[in-house]
Amino acid sequence: MDASLIPLFSALGGALIGSLTSVGTIMIQSHREAARHRRDFAMQLSIEDRKRAFEMAPKGAPIMPAAVYLDYYIRLVDALEKGPLSPQAIQKISEESDAIVQTFDELNRRRREDL
Repeated sequence: MDASLIPLFSALGGALIGSLTSVGTIMIQSHREAARHRRDFAMQLSIEDRKRAFEMAPKGAPIMPAAVYLDYYIRLVDALEKGPLSPQAIQKISEESDAIVQTFDELNRRRREDL
């Protein structure tokens, strides 16, 4: 091999590595940005849903904590990201959300007993 080609191949290799690193960084950043937008969207949905539940609830009726609404919408938006919602996906999200609601209900019951 001609010794004058070594710097050329070194420069080519360096350029290739640099461009692959840039592409990888851009892909990671775009993935994180999309995830942040999904979380923001879920947050907006949960705020509006909780506000509507609060307005429609009879005076003094318990309202679930914001975390319950947020968890539900995060799960829903994540499922939508994977593709069309199936009845099984909705059922799973609903069951997981119900388990969280039951946990909050149990914690609230214990707090009332402690008072």
